[in-house]
Amino acid sequence: MLSAGVGRADMTPPVGIAHGGWGAAIHERAEGVHMPFYCTALYVTNGDLELVIVDLDAGIIPNDLDAAIRKEVEARVGIPSDNLRLSATHTHAGPGAYGNRFIEKLSMGHYDATVFDALVRTMTDTIVRAHEALAPVRIAYAASMTDGLVRNRVFDEGIVDPELL
Repeated sequence: MLSAGVGRADMTPPVGIAHGGWGAAIHERAEGVHMPFYCTALYVTNGDLELVIVDLDAGIIPNDLDAAIRKEVEARVGIPSDNLRLSATHTHAGPGAYGNRFIEKLSMGHYDATVFDALVRTMTDTIVRAHEALAPVRIAYAASMTDGLVRNRVFDEGIVDPELL
């Protein structure tokens, strides 16, 4: 039987930290909150195999952050770290200050351990929530044709796949 659970958490950083991905831009530091940032986790298992897909509203997930999250999740939930897929939405308005390498500091501002730790905690807690929300599910899909709704933006007469799965 297939089971799945979803967890979601607001991970909006405090006002005043650097935006991730803005580098030396004029508006480098957050002056307010236009919309919240989220971490979302989908936990799926068939009883034998467990996997988690996690999306974070941030520019990148540096190696240090990736390793810390995998270690914490394995300790708290028991899922093997290889069964996690961590990804960032790549927003340039997301949090900064969590990268420790030169290029990360250049694009996200100086490293702040409290921001890094908050991201690890929020992402791990979100995965734990998804695990706790496991319920039986079934997978289905459908297909439909989208004639006239899809176009090739590169070549007006170019190839188009009108099927939507």
